[in-house]
Amino acid sequence: MEWILGFGLAVVIWFLVNHFSENPNFWQLTRQHPHEAWSFFNSKPEWHVGYKAQEMEVTGPFKVVNPYTNELVVVYCDSAQIEASQAEFARLLRG
Repeated sequence: MEWILGFGLAVVIWFLVNHFSENPNFWQLTRQHPHEAWSFFNSKPEWHVGYKAQEMEVTGPFKVVNPYTNELVVVYCDSAQIEASQAEFARLLRG
């Protein structure tokens, strides 16, 4: 019986951590618009697709699917620019 409670607590903790970490709306947008997100990641110097930049402090890894190959790829973002970059992506989608 204790393992059921422990499992339930673990699920709740996992949900809360994932829901409130970074910008969940941004990651929902990337899943809803994978081609636009992929282009955005590859066109912005603050995003590093498939590698961790050594010369700057980065946030990540974040796992995204390349919409053209369906491969899971890691991306990192410059920690100082992540919030502004996420907001820019949301603005681009809104038009």
